[in-house]
Amino acid sequence: MVAISEISRTISMSKIVTRFSDWIDDFVGSFRRGGNNMPSPFIPLYDGNFYICSFDLPSVIIGENQHEFKIIRAITDGAGGNGVLFLAQKWATNYFDRKELAIKVSKRQDGVRIDRFRNEARIMSQLDHENIATYYDNGSIPVENERGEFNIPWIAMELGGCNLRRHVESNGKLPLDLLIKVGVQMCDALSYFHRKDFIHRDIKPENFVWVKNSNEKIKMIDFGIAKKWGEDLSGRLFDNLTKVNEFVGSVFFLSPELIAYSRDDTKKYPVDYRSDIFQLGKVFWYLATTKISSGVPSKKDCPALWELVMNMIPDNPEDRIQSTEEVKKFLLSL
Repeated sequence: MVAISEISRTISMSKIVTRFSDWIDDFVGSFRRGGNNMPSPFIPLYDGNFYICSFDLPSVIIGENQHEFKIIRAITDGAGGNGVLFLAQKWATNYFDRKELAIKVSKRQDGVRIDRFRNEARIMSQLDHENIATYYDNGSIPVENERGEFNIPWIAMELGGCNLRRHVESNGKLPLDLLIKVGVQMCDALSYFHRKDFIHRDIKPENFVWVKNSNEKIKMIDFGIAKKWGEDLSGRLFDNLTKVNEFVGSVFFLSPELIAYSRDDTKKYPVDYRSDIFQLGKVFWYLATTKISSGVPSKKDCPALWELVMNMIPDNPEDRIQSTEEVKKFLLSL
């Protein structure tokens, strides 16, 4: 029998751990998939509101940048919404270099939503900030059946925790000290975003999530309808999302200029970074009070934050605080 000391001289501990981990992954994966190399759960595909078919997500997908991701399990069940979220692992030879992350897979096959997915990947790939979800890779999965050929887009990104809308619904308003910490991080994320000449256009509580295993640090997400300031979107399908019917759920956080834009009337006010400031003011008020203000908020609901919010949400962008850096200074003075 070979002595343990001889084995330790020929095989490094990292290789032992890696091989053991691979064996566990294979065993658990085989058990979960019924003892064979079956793919992960199916995803329903739609064109608009019309069901096309269902397809099985492969257990391993490879992105445009040649990163390999192993699908672990579904985080969302695919009911409703435009996509399905999966827990995945970025593959690395060394077990300790492997990283858990999220894979967002589109289930909508109409051109507008596919373009939105591609737009999000395009923008995320240009971002690097501690308060913005990290981008890892993106790609598409070819699917063919009797109805035709489809390419299902996906994005690999940092895995976050609960979004702030759900947190408030479950736990109530944020205490002022926590709200200030969270608000400062939101300002930092948007200041960086605006310095890169991007406009988010969809600032709402759902688009900020807790960092995994944290109740103080947040990340900004969802860049599907974001754009470069001054960018001509006349030929881009994804911009139809802001002009047709895709403001459901975020309508109460819209700036006046975004509402005008959705009606194809951009003559009164341009949509620029100050639209994000307006939406951020609405988000602050919701986090502080659990209320979504449709007009002038009541000072008695949160006297400490009222003056700041009132300076963020005037209808005319010229009358607002003009930068998220100024918003941050105001927060830190509270």
